[in-house]
Order: sequence, then structure tokens, then C-alpha cells
Amino acid sequence: MQADRSDFAELASSRIRFHGIALALVETRVGLDGWPAALRETTVDEAQMQALWEETHRRTLVSMFDRLAENDIRTAAMKGTALAYSIYANPAWRRRGDTDLLVSEDRLDDARSVLQALGFRLLKPPHGLLFQESWYFDTGIGFEHVVDLHWRVLDSPRLQTVLQVDDVLHHSIPLTRLHPVARAVDPVRALVQGAFNQREHSLFGYGVEGKAKPEGDRLIWAMDYWYLCRAMDEHHWQRLVQLADQHKIAELISSVLKTAQALCADCVPLVALAQLDSRRSGNVMAYLSKTSRRRRFASDLAACKGAGEKVSFIARLALPDDDHLRATFPEAKKWPTFALRLRWLARTISRHVKPYSS
Repeated sequence: MQADRSDFAELASSRIRFHGIALALVETRVGLDGWPAALRETTVDEAQMQALWEETHRRTLVSMFDRLAENDIRTAAMKGTALAYSIYANPAWRRRGDTDLLVSEDRLDDARSVLQALGFRLLKPPHGLLFQESWYFDTGIGFEHVVDLHWRVLDSPRLQTVLQVDDVLHHSIPLTRLHPVARAVDPVRALVQGAFNQREHSLFGYGVEGKAKPEGDRLIWAMDYWYLCRAMDEHHWQRLVQLADQHKIAELISSVLKTAQALCADCVPLVALAQLDSRRSGNVMAYLSKTSRRRRFASDLAACKGAGEKVSFIARLALPDDDHLRATFPEAKKWPTFALRLRWLARTISRHVKPYSS
């Protein structure tokens, strides 16, 4: 019996970590009254670590935004950090592992210099990640902080047709709860970006504790949608419907709004939901339903603007660095680089080129 209770506590703790809700559970009015002692203890420990991490992360970000302001570099916080300091009463409730920061490509090197001067070090990005990179900072007191620096809102050229850098930066909102000059993605575009990310995770898994879990319904994301809906006024709702109609993504937006409705039935205007439900889907929704590498590659390539972007996109995917090549083909790690590249190209072609059939 004791073993069964221990197994339950371990499983429940794992699910709480996956959903990112430890601190929210502890600070609710009901709290953890009546919970098994072992589960209550692990949840409280997780919540305390979540709050401590937030405080050290905030200090790190304040220093970063100080330097960005000194260098007149315009940025916008995205996803977790943007939401934590714009729509959550307690930013620490919004559990996350990093801060996503958007910068225009013409100031990318300047932003990199700021992070490097603050003691961040660049982590080698995995092959296939094209428009973002991770910068790592060790506090020396047991906490690590990562800033994911983006020069596109999303990594897929197909999805970039919906959320473009200049548009997102232009419509960004003040994030003064974090820093006097900090800015964040506005509620409409934040909701769309969250919907894209959730759909991608539902297809390919969400990484927790070093493992990808094939789930796309985290409770913390449902909370995001609920708080975003509460923050939106009539203008926001009109713009959301227009954006969904323009890019034919109404089906996706409707689905996440219904997730928010599950938490609070009246947080979504019924008129907006009816308008979304009447819209048709298009290329972006088709992309978001695919798991085939070949079909996604073809869709992304078609979305690239001009020959230059298409060639650059192909080259980035077709030419990984030496470390990635040797990790991909460990049995051939002593081969010369040119031979590994030829092998990589052959495999890539076989995956992405559909054979003719009679």
C-alpha cells in the first residue's frame, strides 16, 4: 500500500511539473489541504524553486534590458516572459525555462554583443533551427538562465507569413512591470503565436526533463489563453478575427479559445467565436497538420521570398556543421568531412524528393 502511495505521488508530481502549475496550486485559496504528505511536500518544494528561479531570472533580465536600452536596441519579449509580466498577477506563476527575445536582424549582432558582455555564452544550436539561438548564463548559485534570441518570430518560413518581425515589433506593448523600456508581443499576436507553438508541440512532443512528451495540452497554456482573453478589448477581438481570416487560421484560433472557455465560459465573446467558426482553412493550417519532413520542407520553401531566401533556406538545412554530421553518422565519424556531407545530402534527397510513379 505504501509503495502504491509513493508511485502515485511520483506520478502526480511528474504531471504537475509537466503542466507547470506547482506555484499556482500552492497559492490558490484551497491550496494543498488534504493532499498526501509526500505529494504536498514535493509540490511545495517545486513551487519554492519556481519562485526563486523567477526572482533570479528577473534580475538577469533587468541587467539585459539596461544594456539593450544603453545601445538603443529595440526588442520584444515573447511567449512565457512576455505573458508572465503582462497578464499574470504573479509573474512566477508562469513557469518557463528561458526568455524568448525578438530583435530585428539588422541589430542581431549588437544584441549578441550585449549578451556576451553580460557573461552569457552561445550554445551551439541543433541543426534545423534556422532563425534563433540560445544564450546561457550560470548564476553560480544553482540557477541557470537562457535567453533564446530570435530574428524571426517563428522558425518556419510558412508560419512567418502570419507573424512578421517588423509587424510584431511595431505593435509591441510596454512591459514596464519587468523593466521601464522592455516591450512585449501584444495580446492578439501572443495568442496566435501560442496557438502555433501548442499545435507544433502536439505534433512533435514537448520537452520535459530531457524527454519529448507527445502531448500538446499543458494547463499552463490554457491559463495563458484565459488571461489573454481577459486582457483583450473589442478592438483586440476584431483584429484577432481579421488576422485569422486573412491567413485562414480560424480553425486553430477557435480551438484555443475553446480551451480558454473550459476555464471560464464567458471569457470569449460568442460573436467572435461564431465568426471564427465560419471561416475556411488554408496553407498555414495544412502545414500545421503535417508531420512529413518532405511536405513541410516543400511548404516552407514555397513560402520563402525570392531566389535568395530559397537558396539560403536550402543551404542551412543541407549543410550541417561537422559536429552534427559525426553525431548523425557515428559509425562513420572517421570519414573525411566531404564524404560525410555527400552522405548527408544523399539522405536528405531521398527524404525530400518524391519518386515518380506511373
